[in-house]
Amino acid sequence: MNELKTLEKQVENILAVCTDTRNSDKLLSWKIWEVFYNVRDTINLYDFMKLPSQTSIQRIRAKFQNDLKLFLPTEEEIVKQRRINIDEWKRLMGYTIDNPNQLRLF
Repeated sequence: MNELKTLEKQVENILAVCTDTRNSDKLLSWKIWEVFYNVRDTINLYDFMKLPSQTSIQRIRAKFQNDLKLFLPTEEEIVKQRRINIDEWKRLMGYTIDNPNQLRLF
């Protein structure tokens, strides 16, 4: 399996299991490094150079969230920061709006 496909599977796995990582690329990167590359509290520069870059991880996360509409952020503020359509996000997250002043979660 090529390296990019492997990283995609790793990102997908972490996003599915650890919902907090959907809101933070730094946390997502750290969890991937921790789970799949055995990184703990500190890391030396030589080992750091072997890890997948945070930019690569961020791009894959964006593909899942923006293109595939999977593993969406759980915080509305993050949705706004990433310029995801808020109404679509609410619909995909299971919210329903009976009237403009009322928001309900099923």
